[in-house]
Amino acid sequence: MTIKLSIISGHDLPIADRGGTSDPYVKVYSIGALKSYVARTKVIDANLNPVWNESFIFPGLRGCKLIFEVYDHDSISKNTKIAHAIYDMTYFEMNTQVDLSLTKDIPKGGNNPRLRIAVSVQPDSPKALPSRGVAPIKAPMYLSFDPDNSIDINPPFSKVRGVPYLIPYNLSIIAFIPSTGAYHVLNNDNRLINGAVHSGVHPCFSIMSFSEVIRLEASELTAAKYGNLFVVLSTPNFEPISKYFSTGNITIWVSQEKAKQNVKGDVIQLEGKEFKFLSLTPVMRIPIKVTKEATMVVAATATFPDSNSISFSVTDFQFPNESHLDYTITPQTAHFAAPFILQLFGHMGALQAKKYPSFPLCVPISLDKVFSFIGSPRTSIISGQLVNIKEHKFAVCALDYAFAPKETSLGNTKRLLEGAIELSPTSFNINLSSIPDDIMYIVFSIAGTQPMIEEGVKSKNIILGSLTNLINLNDPASTPLVILTSNGTQELMNFAFPRSKLNNSLVWFTLFRDPFGSWAVLNMKRPFDAKEENAIFMQSISLTQNMFKAFQFK
Repeated sequence: MTIKLSIISGHDLPIADRGGTSDPYVKVYSIGALKSYVARTKVIDANLNPVWNESFIFPGLRGCKLIFEVYDHDSISKNTKIAHAIYDMTYFEMNTQVDLSLTKDIPKGGNNPRLRIAVSVQPDSPKALPSRGVAPIKAPMYLSFDPDNSIDINPPFSKVRGVPYLIPYNLSIIAFIPSTGAYHVLNNDNRLINGAVHSGVHPCFSIMSFSEVIRLEASELTAAKYGNLFVVLSTPNFEPISKYFSTGNITIWVSQEKAKQNVKGDVIQLEGKEFKFLSLTPVMRIPIKVTKEATMVVAATATFPDSNSISFSVTDFQFPNESHLDYTITPQTAHFAAPFILQLFGHMGALQAKKYPSFPLCVPISLDKVFSFIGSPRTSIISGQLVNIKEHKFAVCALDYAFAPKETSLGNTKRLLEGAIELSPTSFNINLSSIPDDIMYIVFSIAGTQPMIEEGVKSKNIILGSLTNLINLNDPASTPLVILTSNGTQELMNFAFPRSKLNNSLVWFTLFRDPFGSWAVLNMKRPFDAKEENAIFMQSISLTQNMFKAFQFK
């Protein structure tokens, strides 16, 4: 979609000059995968109520959140920023005039400063683009997604700390390093790897709708030794994709940007007086058609013919898939799908020696059907522990058949369910054979007051952008933080839980009675934000209930 922005006028602006006035002009940035400098008005001399009536057009792929900065022009010294405002297209009504309240950046004047603007969008006309046989792409590029059907985006699909998150699907990249067997996942929670950046919670416009956007730069990716990329589309709440759409297209856009402008927070600058860096040209379209059950699609793979280009191939592999373990094991996110995908596409390499467990389960099956237990599964002891944890602890909630809580505990050392569960703040043991008959679900969450990214940080003085020098935020082979075992020997799960920058808690997994009278495990890995004890349990129960309802588990 194309955005048309009109900057109409300012009112009661702050005073920057000694004469009791200002010489204002406005600079505009859009926030998406990167920050783009998209517009600048002319200077209005000596006026606190200026009228500009200027319009600008730029691609919505750059982002739907606009930052307005009002400056006082000074021909002798440095220009001074006097006020600013943010316009989020997911909040404000479009196609009409809006008075934005400005936040003052200087103290004098401006009792009620405002900026009048108007924003409208125009859907682009989809062009016939090839899906195969496209020459390797050399310029920095962007990826976006459009469903073929319209998705309801009002009210917001969900919220992350009050920020509207309108898109009911996730666009991710799995980047694989063949020489070491390491891989990294780029998604809306881990927005930055070398050579790639994700728009995260900043929605952008694609051709016909809102979209997450990923920016790739071949030279930086190859310098980081990446050899293969996998483009993944999934749902954030583990529901089948078909609930929202059955067909769609991932579009690849080529930009005219300079190289090495791929750092989150960098500003795509103007070249001279023309907006050359803002042009984006679609060059390839990857079609997607999902099955009724699919929760994740590997839409395409990419390789690097040389150090400065990327070549894409359509794959369309889906989870669940008839060829994939008879619908029994399905990764829930790109993060956990990576070992499966690398194995299926013949890129396991060093990963094979690490013996990654076949978890999490999205379509669960009985524990005794997956693992060879010592003795009877009925008397198996399931144990878990948190490793290298300072800020988080276990929250356990036992539910009956109607999802009503029967017993709960948050970070306490105690015995639950008549001694069937022995719990400490960072470990537990469960005797499956001793759980009372009226208990159907046992939900294990990891709760804390700090964002999960705080765990594993060695120095509080290190900024977030440098954390990757200390801990690998995307690699499940990094320092394990959550471990689940059976009978002390059979390792069920061992991975670093997602170090979210936004959320402080996580529904880890749920044990539940399956239709065959045994116990099954469902790995949730569903982050949420709650600090009070009651809110933690409410969120854990709600997320678990929604998960089971989505797949009609009975």
